[in-house]
Amino acid sequence: MATITQQQPPLTETYELNDSTKQPPVVEPPSEPANEKIGRAALLKLIAAGFAFFVSGVNDGSVGPLLPYMIRDYNISTAVVSIIYGANSLGWFLAALTNTHLREIFDLGGLLAFGAFFQLVANALRVWKPPFPFFAVTFWLVCLGQAYQDAGCNAYVASVKAAHRWLALIHALYMAGCLVAPFVATPIASAGQTSRWYLFYSFPAGICVLNLALTCFAFRDTIRFGRKRSNGRDLSSISEAEQRAGEEEQVKKSRGRLPGN
Repeated sequence: MATITQQQPPLTETYELNDSTKQPPVVEPPSEPANEKIGRAALLKLIAAGFAFFVSGVNDGSVGPLLPYMIRDYNISTAVVSIIYGANSLGWFLAALTNTHLREIFDLGGLLAFGAFFQLVANALRVWKPPFPFFAVTFWLVCLGQAYQDAGCNAYVASVKAAHRWLALIHALYMAGCLVAPFVATPIASAGQTSRWYLFYSFPAGICVLNLALTCFAFRDTIRFGRKRSNGRDLSSISEAEQRAGEEEQVKKSRGRLPGN
């Protein structure tokens, strides 16, 4: 008989080398959801900022409906009445040049209060239907106040929690003011045999009084005059640092409550 030799494949064994110095994985504490709640003081400031934007919208939205009455009563052409738009630009331009310097002197609340005061004075002067050159100057003054308030309110709202939501809200309130203004200006200007369109400005003057009072009350903690900054740090940066320190302290406490620590 023939002999059959069966060859088996060589057996190979695999060994896994484990590093004895390898540490067990560190279990991180579960991240707590960000707390987006804000305090009452901050909420009041947000309300004041939103109302300031509403006042700006009322001013800007009332120009178009009243423009034909301005041309007729002042007996001017469309080219002359366009001076008010140039006055608007000059107001914003001057605010851009002076905003940073005044911010160093009056602080945020003081600058916002000045902006609200300028708007109040401008609208109070318009109620009396001054001569057109003086009437055009009021547009420069009101835009100067708007620029101070808009810049300061935007800067503050951008520093709070969930800033994207609050920024959207205050700018929506500006458009709400633009929407309301024509519905108030048109009935007043078209009432009676003789139009007294200038009486419309008693409405923005009234809400400017509320704007000034609300601004001074909400930002009373940052109304300062002649403030000197010895360390060059802004109050907003200090508050942000304190907020981060508080969050780090909460994380440390939550880690200390984990089992095994």
